[in-house]
Amino acid sequence: MIDVRWLWLFLDTPRAEAPGSWAFWSRVTGWPLSPTLGDDHEFATLVPPRGDPWPKLQAVTDGPGGIHLDLDVDDVAAAAVEAERLGATRIGAIGDEVVILRSPGGLTFCLTHWHGDAEQVRDGAVEIVDQVCLDCPDD
Repeated sequence: MIDVRWLWLFLDTPRAEAPGSWAFWSRVTGWPLSPTLGDDHEFATLVPPRGDPWPKLQAVTDGPGGIHLDLDVDDVAAAAVEAERLGATRIGAIGDEVVILRSPGGLTFCLTHWHGDAEQVRDGAVEIVDQVCLDCPDD
């Protein structure tokens, strides 16, 4: 069994559309954007007023965008082995900290290393991104 400690929601947007998309998500949630991260400034985080963040934004250079989830786990390698045993396909890795997989239904997700306590604060939030609809094909 994989013990997921924290879940990150990545809103993936084609690079050319990222500034408008990121501004939209910031306006909708009322949450400011963090400074960008990554070699090409391809990552940002929506920062809630309290608690730890969980929605992230990624500018992608290939594909139409969409969403993907990062699952923080204690042992990335062991979790990847278990995910593959359950039917996931490994499609990449970033060092020892991130394993990129695809579910049997085609959803890309990442296993990432858990770095400690986190708290999602919902009390008092007017708008919150807290649900994702995953469209999984029957087969």
